[in-house]
Amino acid sequence: MSRGSMSLRKRLMLRFALVLFLLMGAFSALFYTLSKQNLRHKVLAELREAALEAEGHLLGNEKVVRHGTILLHLPPHTEAALIRNSRIAARTPGYRPEICRPLEGSGEEFLLLGGERLDACYWERFERPFRGAVVLQKRKIPNDTLEMMEIFAAVLIPLTLILLAMAWRLIGRILEPIHLLTDSIRQVRVDNFSRTIPAPDRDDEIQALTDAYNAMILRLREGVETLERFNSDLAHELRTPLTVM
Repeated sequence: MSRGSMSLRKRLMLRFALVLFLLMGAFSALFYTLSKQNLRHKVLAELREAALEAEGHLLGNEKVVRHGTILLHLPPHTEAALIRNSRIAARTPGYRPEICRPLEGSGEEFLLLGGERLDACYWERFERPFRGAVVLQKRKIPNDTLEMMEIFAAVLIPLTLILLAMAWRLIGRILEPIHLLTDSIRQVRVDNFSRTIPAPDRDDEIQALTDAYNAMILRLREGVETLERFNSDLAHELRTPLTVM
């Protein structure tokens, strides 16, 4: 092996690591997407249920609205607003209209945004008894996706290192017969054809290579023995006339 070249074991390890990182990356992306969708569906279902309940109270009971303030028992960190003719007719004290403003003219009903803490907004539109909507707004939602990704990364990193270590050891065991073959070839001389390699138990390419090498050694040994017998017989034939003379 020339100076600066990479061994077969390192090349195989590099390719295995590349494939492993690609698979881990794809799995991480899939896990993140599914976790994000699950969180979105969870928050949407919660706000939709609360919005339908609030709509029933707001449209059927005037006592829940007093001086433009909605008096409803809502889930924690949840605010509400009653939209009438595209204007806020009533709202809870903590309602922030700028969070839900992107939904006003878009026709969409749900919005989820933020980083470590998320803000969500849901519009439940209706046409009777007037054209309007009940808007629910939930703030400071824990981003379970990021938390799960942190746990996933904490498990994935040591798992990747363990897999790389196991792959390094496995590749070494696979290449061990090749190293034995290399050492045996280096020791082959005209006067030494005695070293063969024990065949591995598995019926694979390594065993075929080992069998081919051992068969070559046996043929060379037979050839050398035949040549030695020929030389011995020739020397004996040459000595016989000289002895008679």
